Amino acid sequence: MVTARAIVGLENPFGWFGGVRRRCCSIRCDLFERRLGGRAGTGAGAGSAGRPRMAVSAPGPGRGPELRGVTETAMRTDLSKWPGGVDPVWRLLEPASVEALRAEPSAANRTLRLAVDLPDEALGQSAFVRNALTVLERVDRDGRLRLTGKGNFRRDAVAAMRESMTWPGMEATEHFRTGKAFREGDVWELHLLHRLLDMAGLLQGRAGLCQLTELGREMLGPGRRGALQAILFRQAFWHAELFRFIETFPRRLPGRWPQDDMGVILWGLSHMAGEWQSVDTLVILCAVRDDSVANMHWNAEGTMFSGRVLGPLRWFGLLEWRLPLNFLDARCWRKTALFDRFLSFDVRLAERPADGH
Repeated sequence: MVTARAIVGLENPFGWFGGVRRRCCSIRCDLFERRLGGRAGTGAGAGSAGRPRMAVSAPGPGRGPELRGVTETAMRTDLSKWPGGVDPVWRLLEPASVEALRAEPSAANRTLRLAVDLPDEALGQSAFVRNALTVLERVDRDGRLRLTGKGNFRRDAVAAMRESMTWPGMEATEHFRTGKAFREGDVWELHLLHRLLDMAGLLQGRAGLCQLTELGREMLGPGRRGALQAILFRQAFWHAELFRFIETFPRRLPGRWPQDDMGVILWGLSHMAGEWQSVDTLVILCAVRDDSVANMHWNAEGTMFSGRVLGPLRWFGLLEWRLPLNFLDARCWRKTALFDRFLSFDVRLAERPADGH
């Protein structure tokens, strides 16, 4: 059995909505006994035996017995107070597995696999799938939609699509937009979705008109929602420049971080997001840190990770969010049941934790 000694869910109590900047730190994950021959599959077809089991230990000398799971007290402990710091969980992986996770999932790269054969009802919580079908059905019904000179939907089409779409977390924004006419570029979630459909080859613009491709028409058939989810997922995280669509605070933070490490982050989330966690905690445990990002602004890491990873994963139905329980408890994110049904991993654990990749 592979075991890990790790601290899960310890964070700055103010979390993503401000507060004192936490000290940069990382979980010390000691690799221990290895009886699986170094392989650690997760997700579909792997079973729970393939996952490293995490334990929480009391800090300091003479600590008491280890506790399985995460206690309420431990969840509210500031990571910066943990002796020795905390290492991200991806350091448990062999360098080759880390590099394979960074690459796009494909038939040749099976380190991260996307399930394309899920039943349609399993994708009911995926806003990307639901709203993509709204766009595809409208284009199919109208035959062709007129586009602007920039290749965007015209205002009347934008208004009609907004009426039919729902995006978790955008309710207040949509309320503000009520009664106003917007260009596609000003409705950034629709703009992102349109670009993903174009990049995936489901829509094509020709001579100022938008029309369905054969692949796009195929996605309207029964039993194709799993394939549509996988297509949009790959386009969003491995091809799109999310920073061009998703605003951050402060605004216009440059660069692709943390998008280039998406597979690594997903593997970390598969182990760390089973319980409610804060953005700060998930950044520390799952992200590949970049000092240049941390130096941009005290909240750059949190806002970029939340906007470019957690928010889109919520729209794919893989994560859920809740309001903070109180001012001192910022644990708002955890994975849904769909996460482990849609994503599976085949990675190798390192003989000893790596210093960095």
